[in-house]
Amino acid sequence: MLKTNYHFLKRFIITAFLSIIFLISFATHNNCTEGGDIPSFSLESLQGERLKLSDLKDRVTIVDFWATWCPPCRDLIPNLSGLYKEYQSKGVNIIGIAVSSGSVKKIRNFVKRFKITYPILIGSKGEYKNFGSIRALPTVFILNQNGEIHKKYVGYVEKKCLDREIKKLLEESR
Repeated sequence: MLKTNYHFLKRFIITAFLSIIFLISFATHNNCTEGGDIPSFSLESLQGERLKLSDLKDRVTIVDFWATWCPPCRDLIPNLSGLYKEYQSKGVNIIGIAVSSGSVKKIRNFVKRFKITYPILIGSKGEYKNFGSIRALPTVFILNQNGEIHKKYVGYVEKKCLDREIKKLLEESR
């Protein structure tokens, strides 16, 4: 009984701590910013293929930095999966970059459990830092067809907000 209470208390304290850090970070940073070029980098997918972000130009691209331990990241997954299903054939990429999430096996299991349909790349601190100003997870970047940052969202973002920006960028390219 004592051991069970200890594990519950430990999980509760860790979850509370991470939630406080997230809320402080979320409250002190603008949820949406615009502009700026993206860095060029190459990451490996869960299938072992390398993907260069520069290869995704000419398409609207959503890049989601997330982690398996992050509750708001988990809440965002259905939104991104729905958008991927709706817009993949219309010239939109959605890429998830898993950071600080453990082994590739752990990430694969997570992707399977949460039924993630869009490509997942394994991030490292180098790309994480090179992308700039990522202070909380999830952080979502919407890139225009020129590979420039159109919008940046820190924290959970509503599907309708992402949908509106995708439609705006697709309309501009016509």
